[in-house]
Amino acid sequence: MDDQDEDEFLEFARSTGDVVIISITTDQPGEEFPSFRSLAGRRLGEGCQLWNRSISPQPIVEYYEVHGGYYCVDFLQSEVVNAMRSKREENSLSRGRLHNENDFLRTDGAIAEKSTQFVRWFDQLRRWIRKTYPVVVDGAYASFRAEALAKSGVELTGHRF
Repeated sequence: MDDQDEDEFLEFARSTGDVVIISITTDQPGEEFPSFRSLAGRRLGEGCQLWNRSISPQPIVEYYEVHGGYYCVDFLQSEVVNAMRSKREENSLSRGRLHNENDFLRTDGAIAEKSTQFVRWFDQLRRWIRKTYPVVVDGAYASFRAEALAKSGVELTGHRF
């Protein structure tokens, strides 16, 4: 995705409910970001998640005292979608990714499932990506803009953290 693709995707995601971007790690719990690009250059990294407040409870957040202290979202137990953005660097564009785990291990050792509403929402996001970005490059869905970049000599690469 290029910047315009990201904006289109976020517009769609936000049309499905009260969707916000939260950071995986942050100095302040509850911090929200207006776009994926607004996470660039952060001290605690650019990793983020999508949280649909219309259907899912508040994510579980843990505090860690190392490295000056920070908060971290428990991705496995929270109903959030892990979002890894595409990054443009010089003559390359890395792949983005949406990821979810439907099942998780509770603290008592039992396997639990995330809500049906959440799983359906994630599938809705996934279907939109496949419908809107039908170009397949090495098994990944890409926009026509990303395909045009590749044809112009920009290398499409794997994920960059």
